[in-house]
Amino acid sequence: MPIHDILTTIAALAAVIIMILLIRFGTRFLGVIPRRGLISGAMSVEATFSLDPRRRLSLVKCQGHQLLLLTGGPNDVFLGWLPPATASSMEYRP
Repeated sequence: MPIHDILTTIAALAAVIIMILLIRFGTRFLGVIPRRGLISGAMSVEATFSLDPRRRLSLVKCQGHQLLLLTGGPNDVFLGWLPPATASSMEYRP
C-alpha cells in the first residue's frame, strides 16, 4: 500500500472526526440541544451516596417532593417519600 493511500485514509478519518465535533458543538451553540447544566425539569437528583461498589442510595426531587432510591443491586428499590423539611426539624440540637 503506497504512502499516498495511507495519508489519504488518515486525512479522511480526521475530517470525519472534525465534522462530528463541529456538529456536536454547533448544535449546542445554536440551542438545538440544551446543555446539561441548564436543564430544569420536574425531576432532579439532589444527592447520591455510594454504599458499596455496586449499590447507590439516591435522593431524588420530583415536583417538589423528595424520595429515596436504592439502585445497583439485583433490583432497584423505591424506599419511600421523605417528609417535607420544616425549619424546626433543620435546627441543630446537641
